[in-house]
Amino acid sequence: MIKRNFSLFVAAGLSLLAFAISACQTNQDPGTLDPQLEILQELIEFNPVELAVLLPEVAKYDSYSLEEQRSIWTRAKSVTENPYYLELIDQEISKIDIKIAIRDAPPPPTPTPEPTPYPGENPGGSDVFLWKPVSESTGKLVILYPNKYFGNTKSAAVYTASGQVETQSNLHTETHNGNRPHYRFSKPGSAYGENVKTVLTLKDGSTITWDIGDGGNRTEI
Repeated sequence: MIKRNFSLFVAAGLSLLAFAISACQTNQDPGTLDPQLEILQELIEFNPVELAVLLPEVAKYDSYSLEEQRSIWTRAKSVTENPYYLELIDQEISKIDIKIAIRDAPPPPTPTPEPTPYPGENPGGSDVFLWKPVSESTGKLVILYPNKYFGNTKSAAVYTASGQVETQSNLHTETHNGNRPHYRFSKPGSAYGENVKTVLTLKDGSTITWDIGDGGNRTEI
């Protein structure tokens, strides 16, 4: 209520002062201004200092920067000792200070995303070889080769005891289960029989061989 009354007080003073000045400039009959001038006189007598400081600038108040608005209130505060108006002025200064703090606050830091590994950049992981005869997703053989070959594989093959070979050159993934190269095959591990081996071919043409034994057993090396 105090703030509203203060705003109404300043607005009324501005309006009446502008009206009086306009009338004088257009040579209107001064007698027609008596009621407004009497009210304005009462307002000025009630609080002459604040009106003298604020009236010339408050009409353009909204077009000013926050710093300029704060300067107006600071000047008003410097020339009054009235506790009532000091409290109102302090409230306005506090609101402006909050707006300035919000405006000038640095933006929140943008989190740095984890880099996505690409071939040749090994993020580290498990170096355990895994022959998994039945994959949960396909029900067929999947082989997880050690992480140290990350980004460096060309193909993987399974050799049966009879000399049959199935080669897969499509790397399924390298970013799961310890960042190990995954190669999927067309049959369950048991379909390859016993005395099975797998050969991993690297991009430089070199090969690494793992002897599995029974293709139906889960094997970690």
